[in-house]
Amino acid sequence: MNYTLKHSLILFLIIILFACSKNVKPDILITLHNVEYDSLILFGKDINGEKIKIYGEKNGVSWHFYLPDSAKEKIPYLALAPRSFDNTNYVSSDIRLGYISGKDTVFTFYLNNENENSVKINATYSNQRVYPNQYFSIIKNKENIDVVGSKVVDNFILNDPVPSDLVIRLQYPFFGDFFEKGTYDEIINLYATVAAKHPSSRYLISGIATNLEHYKQKKDVERIYNNFSTQNKQSFFGSEIQKYLSAINFENTILPDAVSGKPEYIIQHPGNYNLIIFSASWCAPCHELIPALKKIHTDLNKKMDITYITIDTENEIKNWNNLMDKERIPWRSLSAADNLTQIQNKYYVKSIPHVLFIHPDGVTETLNLSEAEDIHRLYNIVDL
Repeated sequence: MNYTLKHSLILFLIIILFACSKNVKPDILITLHNVEYDSLILFGKDINGEKIKIYGEKNGVSWHFYLPDSAKEKIPYLALAPRSFDNTNYVSSDIRLGYISGKDTVFTFYLNNENENSVKINATYSNQRVYPNQYFSIIKNKENIDVVGSKVVDNFILNDPVPSDLVIRLQYPFFGDFFEKGTYDEIINLYATVAAKHPSSRYLISGIATNLEHYKQKKDVERIYNNFSTQNKQSFFGSEIQKYLSAINFENTILPDAVSGKPEYIIQHPGNYNLIIFSASWCAPCHELIPALKKIHTDLNKKMDITYITIDTENEIKNWNNLMDKERIPWRSLSAADNLTQIQNKYYVKSIPHVLFIHPDGVTETLNLSEAEDIHRLYNIVDL
């Protein structure tokens, strides 16, 4: 093949590839009426806290968004904004989508891509609301600081047709978060019913996968999970739930003692019941549990071991140990500072206090020791 022909073929292939790339359907297509923006951005965070920012491409009256494969697979939700956070004036700019349901209008700041088809959102500008005196946590000079600023929200009303998964999100905005009114069992019943009604919803299965720390027993998660479609179970979020369900027994890990630094297993006496509490020096709700924990320790220490695991950083360990001295805590205290993210992910620690109750056979439950019902259950089991 001569030089000219070879390079002509290469040029032809480049033209073909370029043309094909322009014909790829956007993952999310957004059309906003009665307002003009210079830019439009999608913000997201995956299940491990990795952040992503995607800029839209203006195409006529619409904005096209092309998501990386990792975002399509692992991002549970996306927030839409006309611009990034203003780090000088501390102003956030957000877009909120409203949906008219009967006599009410329900709103959400979030949307998500669906399992297969492009998501098409068509909405009309309604009004703008400014919320002053808002607290934001930002990074400045490589340090996390809290600042006070304003939140500017542009409200839009969705036009038909509205993507099915977005309608489900609007109808059940707290799915998986346990913010609904009712007892724990009532909410589990609700989630199982909703999952059975919408087995293919990516929003619903991601809501379970990203809030596993809220469930007291694995059987509650399994009951909801079994209602999802095979395709949903095979998704990234489905596999995260499967990993959670398959880990029947507590995974015993070695962590350093918070004072001496000596490495120790979290559970030293597997034949006992064990109560593991994830806490921190700066966590006020954690401190409020101390009187209840002291009573539990006094009543049940012959049959159950209690262990603190602090998620304080290395710079904060001194504060933690001072708190332990001040409160005269009689049980062990371990530190997760060396592998903080790994430990939090392993034990589904999304918020604290996070309490795990481990039976002698390794079966693990999540307890809320602010609830009398859970304390009563603990005493009934250990005091048999």
